[in-house]
Amino acid sequence: MENKEVPPNVNVTLDQPSPQVEKPLVEWFPCPLCSSPMPIRLTGKKQKPYCHCLSCMLQIFFRGKVAIERLRKLIESGILVSGDNSPSDMALTLYNRIQMLHLQVDQLKAKRSLLFSNEDLENVISAFQNEIAHLQDNLKTIAQPPLRKK
Repeated sequence: MENKEVPPNVNVTLDQPSPQVEKPLVEWFPCPLCSSPMPIRLTGKKQKPYCHCLSCMLQIFFRGKVAIERLRKLIESGILVSGDNSPSDMALTLYNRIQMLHLQVDQLKAKRSLLFSNEDLENVISAFQNEIAHLQDNLKTIAQPPLRKK
């Protein structure tokens, strides 16, 4: 007899778990390369989310429960911002990366044990916080007006 049980990571879709939600979850996702807005679309057969950037031709496919659930949370949180192909889009890319790193730091901090210290975990958290500080410095540099020559 064959086991017809579907693995838990197969046929996961972006569909809302409850039908009471009035506004559709599918919106825009910023391109990680150029910050242009990419509409989140669903594949025809399995209804899995994907994006296609018309500016730089990047394609992103979200597969599995973890990726699709993270995408759902990002959309619901509204923390990501899409650009419009302007020179300031680099600032948006940095902003989005900083937001993602903050989320990862929060997830890592939640793994801390109350009784025992984990040096590896603390080093990873520090590395993420250092990257956040570096990106914030880059963002400040972009935000400063250029020096005028006399």
